[in-house]
Amino acid sequence: MHRNIKAFPNSLFSIFIVLCSLLVACYGKEQAPIEASQMKDILLDVHLAEAYSSLIVKDSVQKKVFNKNIDSLSVFYKIILNKHHITLSQFDKALQWYSLHPQLLDTAYASVVPILERMKSASSDTIKK
Repeated sequence: MHRNIKAFPNSLFSIFIVLCSLLVACYGKEQAPIEASQMKDILLDVHLAEAYSSLIVKDSVQKKVFNKNIDSLSVFYKIILNKHHITLSQFDKALQWYSLHPQLLDTAYASVVPILERMKSASSDTIKK
């Protein structure tokens, strides 16, 4: 009987360790605020908007930020957010979440970059003709 009393704290400790492991495993599988496929589409639209805003002719009155037309960029962002039915706050939270999960962000960009490269190649082919 004395032997069983000593074993009880050890088994209780083992149960505690298993429960903690389960909690950590469940916490690690939290859902992204914006699903990966939608985030990929949003990132593609954002990069196109950023590139396009740098092509828009600026006059001397408009403010310049890294050679981007910030007025048009603001409009583009509103259009993108409306298109994807999200708010700026949701987009910001998603960017923060994906920055804490870099493998998932890399996966999203792995599908965005080839699309942007094809578009760039197609536009340069059109210009050459």
